[in-house]
Amino acid sequence: MNLIGKVNKDNYTLFNRSDFSSYEVYLALADDAKYLPQMMERLNISSVHQPRKVDLCNMEKFGEDSYKAMRGMLEVLDSAGFVGTIVIHGNYFNERASNRLEHIKMLAKRVNSLLGGLKNPIKIAFETDVAFFNLIGSNRALLVSPDDFKILGSYLERPLNIVLDFEHIYISAIFERFAKEFPQFYQEVLTLADAESERIRPVREAWLDYLAAHEADVGWWVRESLEEFSRLNSFIMFFHINGTNYQTYWYDKKSFLPLVGEHLCLGEAADRLDYKMLKEYLPKLTQKRPIDLVFEIWPRGATHDEYHKESIKSAEFIKRVLC
Repeated sequence: MNLIGKVNKDNYTLFNRSDFSSYEVYLALADDAKYLPQMMERLNISSVHQPRKVDLCNMEKFGEDSYKAMRGMLEVLDSAGFVGTIVIHGNYFNERASNRLEHIKMLAKRVNSLLGGLKNPIKIAFETDVAFFNLIGSNRALLVSPDDFKILGSYLERPLNIVLDFEHIYISAIFERFAKEFPQFYQEVLTLADAESERIRPVREAWLDYLAAHEADVGWWVRESLEEFSRLNSFIMFFHINGTNYQTYWYDKKSFLPLVGEHLCLGEAADRLDYKMLKEYLPKLTQKRPIDLVFEIWPRGATHDEYHKESIKSAEFIKRVLC
């Protein structure tokens, strides 16, 4: 099992090659790509997460600008000799006003041309997104279910690669059942003002009540989702993992995102991930290939030094429970 750290331009100098086998870089902005060559000099960079404000399935000018930003990032990486993976995560469409299939085709079209002319064998992988109140309606996440990935794969000129995010699997498994039982609460929440509004107050209460009432069911729902994704195991490249507390999963009153209960340190007191279940399913999800786990913890209010220490602690926890 390869344990992979997560770094950005502000904290990477605190990490060493000996801390993790390799690292995934998070780019907050497209301009952060200029730091990648010096990050590669210090650390073994195996993957780079696309910049936050990029959406390759967008049909408007923003989609064209996103493509240019991604191509520029790839050229920087290629010049620096990068041979790893680019993680695509953050493709959205208006499910009430546009055609999902057309957005999948647009994503595939742009991705098919992204790697042309590069010297190094860079790969592209697509992360499982999450079904939640801020990713529905006018901002519906494009790639959530196994069927979404199957359809995308049929339009790609290169083999499909999937990055499976366990927290996203958990929340999507719960949310999709909640939405079917209570379609009146299928309402999008795009800002903190939305989350605190009178309109959403009954939605919040219904959601948190639902979580409390179905504590015993969550494990079975997640198993069903993992079983479905295991049928795509030949396409699963690696995993994102962090602690999660789905019982408190709602918007933070100070920051909106990350959500309360999201991106916890692995094994902390509030963490509700079922590690016994993950240990059971990892071989099914990988066809017993070597397992690569990227740590995506986000300890609230932590300094860069504290983040480094919590990353090491999370890795030690995983060695005890999964290795």
